[in-house]
Amino acid sequence: MLHKPHNSFCIHGTQSPGKEATFLKLDPRGYYRLWELCSNEIPLNIKDIPEVVPICIKEAIAVSVRVRQEIEARKKRSLITPVEKLGMARASRNIWKTVDPPG
Repeated sequence: MLHKPHNSFCIHGTQSPGKEATFLKLDPRGYYRLWELCSNEIPLNIKDIPEVVPICIKEAIAVSVRVRQEIEARKKRSLITPVEKLGMARASRNIWKTVDPPG
């Protein structure tokens, strides 16, 4: 089942290298754009918890609100017709490869 694409399509994710957690957003707008929504230090010392955890929670809630808004926007989209689906398939075959995968 395919839905009509809309201009606010994005993918949310997290990355946690070392002692930092980063909330990310990826949106394909002709090319892929990666946005850092926020980044937090993960408290590794018990004395840092009272200072760092409230900030992490506040930013995690803000990201979850953005994700919820995206879910609601997706629910409002209409399905594409078979003619639109065929047109999209034809258009995708005409996209030039920009990189050849290894192997």
